[in-house]
Amino acid sequence: MKGKRITITEMVPVSVMAAVLCVIGPFTIPVTVVPVSLLPVVLYLMAYVLGMWKATAGCLIYICIGLIGLPVFSGYSGGPGMLFGPTGGYIFGYLLLTMCSGFFIERSAKRCWQMLGMLTGLFLCYLLGTIWLMLMMHLTPGQAVMTGVAPFVVFDLLKIAGAGLIGPLFRRQLKRANLIS
Repeated sequence: MKGKRITITEMVPVSVMAAVLCVIGPFTIPVTVVPVSLLPVVLYLMAYVLGMWKATAGCLIYICIGLIGLPVFSGYSGGPGMLFGPTGGYIFGYLLLTMCSGFFIERSAKRCWQMLGMLTGLFLCYLLGTIWLMLMMHLTPGQAVMTGVAPFVVFDLLKIAGAGLIGPLFRRQLKRANLIS
């Protein structure tokens, strides 16, 4: 069985969104070991614009770019040390966040379901990141939650609300301009 061929016009939006992640990724606000980042907003918007699989591919490209050492992670860092360090679980969790958000966004025009998908994706990202943080830093579950989740919940809920408001508008405008299908 032959795989589906991807056209240049399908690759360009994925590449552009991966580049946006690379530009936004280094800009963070240190709060704890885990910094505040705008990446989740970009990932939610990617899910609206590209759909589940293409958005996840863009996220994977971003992670691979960071893995090879380009400074695209928080604080202009990169390389395997960063990816497999204490906050690496949250970075890998972005794949789950993107997949889950994209799944719900693609399958429902109702904003409540889309928001539920983004919340579920965020929860999965938190779960993977917190377990990873707990193992890497030898923290108790409570310490890991207080370090890697509690300081970010309000910010992340605001990111979901913002993406839920502008994501559908963004997608509609890009479709109208024939920039996405």
